[in-house]
Amino acid sequence: MTTESRTTAAICAQPEHETWARKHRASMWDYHIEGETKQDSISRRRRAVGLCATCPVRAACNRKHKALGDGTDGGAHVPGIWGGRVFADKTSHYHHLGRSLFDQEEAA
Repeated sequence: MTTESRTTAAICAQPEHETWARKHRASMWDYHIEGETKQDSISRRRRAVGLCATCPVRAACNRKHKALGDGTDGGAHVPGIWGGRVFADKTSHYHHLGRSLFDQEEAA
């Protein structure tokens, strides 16, 4: 599969998700969306993780995020949902709304 066909095969690149992004002025795969409630954030992240589980390029997405780095050693930390995993925005006060709460609810 070529890079271009992988990109178009990605669940997040499908037209319905681009429409959602335009409507909400954010991506479903963003870590934080301004004005979103805690419960809405958790629900949206769960949906995004679930969609990633069916994505044919999930492994490539994980590799891309890993290649971007984790914010140490000059690499970029890119928060959001990548390959079905939640990467918290460690630079904002919204961090407490993210991964730890999401993981706690997933474990319940």
